[in-house]
Amino acid sequence: MIALRMVLNLINNKHKDYNMILGTALRVKDIRNAFIHVQPDANGLLEVVNANFIADEDSIFGTVNHDWNARELQWYLSQSLSINDIPEPIPQIWQDVASIKGTINSNYGWCIYSKDNGEQYNAAINALIENADSRQAVMIYNRPTMHADSKKFGMKDFMCTNTAQLFIRDNRLFYLVYMRSNDAIYGYKGDYAWHTHVYRQAYAQLKATYPDLQPRSMMWNVASLHIYPRHAQLVADYKAEVEAAAITPSAKLDAIRAAKAAKPAKAEAAADKPAKAPVKRTRKKKTL
Repeated sequence: MIALRMVLNLINNKHKDYNMILGTALRVKDIRNAFIHVQPDANGLLEVVNANFIADEDSIFGTVNHDWNARELQWYLSQSLSINDIPEPIPQIWQDVASIKGTINSNYGWCIYSKDNGEQYNAAINALIENADSRQAVMIYNRPTMHADSKKFGMKDFMCTNTAQLFIRDNRLFYLVYMRSNDAIYGYKGDYAWHTHVYRQAYAQLKATYPDLQPRSMMWNVASLHIYPRHAQLVADYKAEVEAAAITPSAKLDAIRAAKAAKPAKAEAAADKPAKAPVKRTRKKKTL
């Protein structure tokens, strides 16, 4: 485990991008670098506590599965709480957390669009249409009954996202994600795709009211950003790449410096050698 304050001490890159919401603008690359310094816990989990950063990349580690993101989005938009409605093949993770009836809690489309959950998206958009300075444009995903709801009929699905909030400041649309827990490998990539969809929808809708509105990167806030042991090799591989990139230029620089230092040394050595006495040559007299 590592805390964000420690991350700030471990990161060498200093960004000039500051704003009124996030004082020190860490980015995905900084979080990726921070994981290099994280020591695994007793179970092999790598964890950054209180991770706050600008979500300027769609992946922290690994490649994005665009096919799965498209299928998951289709299911989210259906607002179905049954994994049986996920376009096949159904990922093993959803099968593992579903109840014996195949039901779950974390259909994010249901969370923000459904009447059963208070039409969170519409409420947030209307708050900003009524007042551009509003601090109430919040989409609430989680709920007080989640402790019990997450265990119904053998379910293991405790909502990971708590809220998402929209702000209009300096004529820019900010989007802040707040999560209790986020897997930095599969979880982040899927959540990034989902929140990007919601952000683009919100931006297009609000631009009709505020024509000069400008987009802004999403802000990611996670209580526990973690990597499971099965994905630890991704961090090890990245660490090796970083170290190789750091060592190679340095070695070249040392060689250049050594070569430059050797040239004056040779010149000095030559100057210290005693000069050779000139050899006098006599011309032989010709005999007649």
